[in-house]
Amino acid sequence: MVTRDGYLKRPLALALLPGGHLLVCNAKNGQVVEIDPAAGKQLYAQWIDTDEAQSPPGNGDLFGLVVTPDGKGFYYVEDDVNTLMEASQ
Repeated sequence: MVTRDGYLKRPLALALLPGGHLLVCNAKNGQVVEIDPAAGKQLYAQWIDTDEAQSPPGNGDLFGLVVTPDGKGFYYVEDDVNTLMEASQ
């Protein structure tokens, strides 16, 4: 086990960042969580989908996660609008 609970709310997707940290997309809210797997620590959660049509905002919207080629952001899909989105870290 790397980590559990905390910022994680039904994690759906996982991506490895160039520095070795992990990004995790939550299914239960519109957040992406950064994790340091070596330390087993959740560093922070970033709201990337604040769509208030769901409760909590972003609930059930996010899936798929991949780091951009330059490593400075990531792509994800907002399921409610079937759209590929880009966010920065």
